[in-house]
Amino acid sequence: MGTSPVQFLGTYPPMPVVLVSTLYGDVKNVAPYAWHMPISIDPPLLGIAMRKSRDTYKNILEQGEFVVAVPGPDVLERMERTAESLPRDRSEFEHAGLTPSPSKLVGPFHVKECPVNMECRFEWEKEAGDHQVVVGRVVHVDVVSDGEGHVHDPIYHSMGTGAQYLRLGKAL
Repeated sequence: MGTSPVQFLGTYPPMPVVLVSTLYGDVKNVAPYAWHMPISIDPPLLGIAMRKSRDTYKNILEQGEFVVAVPGPDVLERMERTAESLPRDRSEFEHAGLTPSPSKLVGPFHVKECPVNMECRFEWEKEAGDHQVVVGRVVHVDVVSDGEGHVHDPIYHSMGTGAQYLRLGKAL
């Protein structure tokens, strides 16, 4: 008898949520993901687990580029709206009230409300059970400080029973 998905996800530590921005033609799309991680420092590679059925996955494979933005608590409600199911030709930016901001090196847009935006070019993908791990090379990072030296205050997602969003506590 194996471990159930509920046991696995219910005991896994909370993970920071990122917003992944892609393009579908001229349509600016953005969606939240909590299953992501750095894969390599040199070259800088970032992996994100996503389902093949998601528009974000399709857009990345078709366009070869994406932006990973790190939202803070002030963006929580709008971030949640980006998770709502929309037709592929409708912009989640517009739907959620987020502001697309031009990128430096890739086509997809930064999320203006996010203090960290990482521009990525698709490198490779690998099947991982019911998800695909999509890996991008980070080609540019844009960071905005709050003026007090703090870069960002990410939102964490706990996937246990009664999934919830969390903030970081005190440093240990």
